[in-house]
Amino acid sequence: MKPTDELRELIGPVLAHVETRDAERIEKILRRIEKHAELQERKLQRAILDRQAVHSLMNRTAGDLAKRYQTLFEQDSNPKVIIEKDGTISLANNSFCLLIHEMRGDVESKKNICDYLDGMICDPLSDDAAPRDDLSPPDLSSGQIHTAGGEFIDVLINKGSFPGSTQSIVTLINVSERMRLERELLETSGFLSGILQASPVGFHMTDTKGNYVYVNETWSAITGFAPDQVQGKYYSLILHPDDCDRIADEIEEIAKRRVSREIETRIIRPDGTVRWIFNHSVPVIDDGGQLTGWVGAVSDITERKKIETALKESEEKYRALTENTGDVLYSVDMDGNITYVSPQVSRYGYTQEEVISMPLSAFIHPLDISRVRKSLASQAQDRVHTISTFRIFSRNGNIHWLEGKSTLQTDASGKPLSFLGILRDVTDRKHAEDAIALANRKLNLMNNVTRHDILNTITGVYGFIDMANATSCEEERVQLLHDVKDLVGIIQRQINFTKQYQEVGIQEPQWQRVAAVIERVIPNFSRSGLEFAVELDRLEIYADPLLEKVFYNLIDNAIRYGDTLTTISARFDLSPAGLSLIIEDNGVGISSEEKEQIFERGIGKNTGLGLFMTREILGITGITITENGEPGKGAMFVLSVPRGAYRLADKD
Repeated sequence: MKPTDELRELIGPVLAHVETRDAERIEKILRRIEKHAELQERKLQRAILDRQAVHSLMNRTAGDLAKRYQTLFEQDSNPKVIIEKDGTISLANNSFCLLIHEMRGDVESKKNICDYLDGMICDPLSDDAAPRDDLSPPDLSSGQIHTAGGEFIDVLINKGSFPGSTQSIVTLINVSERMRLERELLETSGFLSGILQASPVGFHMTDTKGNYVYVNETWSAITGFAPDQVQGKYYSLILHPDDCDRIADEIEEIAKRRVSREIETRIIRPDGTVRWIFNHSVPVIDDGGQLTGWVGAVSDITERKKIETALKESEEKYRALTENTGDVLYSVDMDGNITYVSPQVSRYGYTQEEVISMPLSAFIHPLDISRVRKSLASQAQDRVHTISTFRIFSRNGNIHWLEGKSTLQTDASGKPLSFLGILRDVTDRKHAEDAIALANRKLNLMNNVTRHDILNTITGVYGFIDMANATSCEEERVQLLHDVKDLVGIIQRQINFTKQYQEVGIQEPQWQRVAAVIERVIPNFSRSGLEFAVELDRLEIYADPLLEKVFYNLIDNAIRYGDTLTTISARFDLSPAGLSLIIEDNGVGISSEEKEQIFERGIGKNTGLGLFMTREILGITGITITENGEPGKGAMFVLSVPRGAYRLADKD
C-alpha cells in the first residue's frame, strides 16, 4: 500500500463533510503528495543501487591495490619486511632474503626482526597495542644487520605502521657502500690534512673572488703570514707592488678560461724581505660545472732565481766571448756528433742550425779523419788534453787548416759525456810555414846549382886565361880575352839571378786581389799598344808577394815572342779540382816542343830566367803553371790554384 492510500483512508470521513470545492483541492494536494512520494521512492531505490555499486567497486579496487602493493613489495630493490607487534616477521620480500642469505620459508613467521638487528629495534611498535588509524610518519634509525654468514651490513631502518593494524612495515636501505666511502673520505681527509700540513710545499685555497680561505703551515713559513692574518683577505696582500698589475692580468685571463696556470712573482714578507715564489693554481669546479674557488701550490724559488740571474750573467759573458772571438767553439758527443757550434762557423759558409747534429767527420778532409779520431780516443782513454791540426772543407769547397784543442767532459761518476773544444783557423800560418819550408828547399837547391854553375864557369875562365898566356898570337889572345869576358858576364848574371831568387819566399804569402795586381803591372807596358781585358771580378789568391813579378814576366814574355800580338786577357774558371786562372793572348803561340822547356832555367832568347822565376814564385803556395795554347793562334798560360788558396772577396 502506498503512503497516500493510507492517508486517504484517514481523511475519507472528513471529505464527506466538506464542500465539493474543498474536497477537490484536497484531492489535488494528495495527488501531488503521491507523486512526490513516488519520486522520492525512485531516488531511494537508485541510491541503494549506487551504494551497492560503490561497495562492489571498493571491494574490487581494494583487491587491485592489494595486488599492486604485493607486487611492489616483492619487486622493491630495498629489503622490506612486515612485522607483528612482537617483532615477528610475517612477510619478507626477495631483497631481504638475498641480503641476509636465507630462504623465505626460514624467515616468515619464524624469525624476529631483532634476530638480525641485534636489539636495535626491540620494541618495533609503540606501547599502545590498539590499532592505529592514523598515517604516522616513519621512524628512521641506523645500525647494522648481520647475515646468516656472519657479515655485518650498514643499513638505514625505516619503520612505518599500517592504519587500523598492529602490524608495521620495516624497510632497510643498504648504506654499507656509502658508509665505507664516508669512512674512506674521513680517513682521506685526515690523511690529506696531515700531508698538507707536513708538505714542504705551501698550499692555499681562495674563493672565487680571490680571498684566502685556507693556507697550510708551509705556506705561512714561506710567506711569513699566519693563517689568521690572511683569512678572508685578498690574495694581493702578499704581492710585491711592482708585480700586482701583471699578476692581476694573468689571473683575470685564467679565471675567464678556467685553466691552470704557473706564475712566478715576488712577495714581501711582514718583515720587509722580498722573496720569489712559484705558484701553480688550478680551478675547483663542482658537479654542476660552476667555479667554486682556486687551489694553489707555492714554493720558494728565491735561491733558484739568484742562480738563474748569475747563470744569465754568465751566459751573457760567455755569449759575448763566443760571438766576439775569432775562434770557433764547439762540442761533440761521444759518437762524434756536433752538439754546439759558435756563430763563427758562418766564416766557412755554414749556419749553426745546419751544422748541429751532423758528425764532425763530415767536414774534415778524408786524409785527416783518422788522425782526429785517434786524438779524441786518446783523450777519452788517457784523460789528457790534446792538440790536433787538420783540414776542413768550407761550403764552397775551399780547404782550411784548423788547430783544435779539446777537453773531455764527464759526469759525477767520471763517465765521459762529450768533448768541448776550440778551433783556431791556422790556414795562413800553415800556408806560410809550407811556403817558407818550400822556399828554403828551393833556395838550398838553387844555391847548390848556382854554385856548381859558377864553379864550372870559373874553370872555363881559368882555361881561357891559361890559353891566352900560352899563345903567341896576339889575335888569338884577344879572342880568348873576349871569351873570358863573356864567361865573367855569365858569372855576373848568375850572381844577379841569385839575388833575385833569394827574394822568393823571404816574405810570408798573403791574400791578394788578382785584378788589382794586374792593374799595377799594365802601366809598365803602356807603349806596347796592347789591349787588356781583365775579367777577374773579386777573385783573391793566396800567393807570394812577388805575384806582381809573375804577371810582369807573362806579359813581357808575350810581347817578346808574340809577334802578331794585339790583345791579352785574364779570366778564371771554377771546377771540382780547383780554380784555373787563365792568361791568354792572340800572338803566334808556342810550339808543342817548347811548351815544357820554356819553364826551365836558361831557356829563351833573353836571360832564360823569366818563366823559370814565374814557376818558382807560384810554386811557393802550391800553384802550378802550364802552357795550353794552340800554336799559331796564341799562347794560353793556365795557373792552377788548389782549394784553400783562392776565394771571392766581399763586394766593396
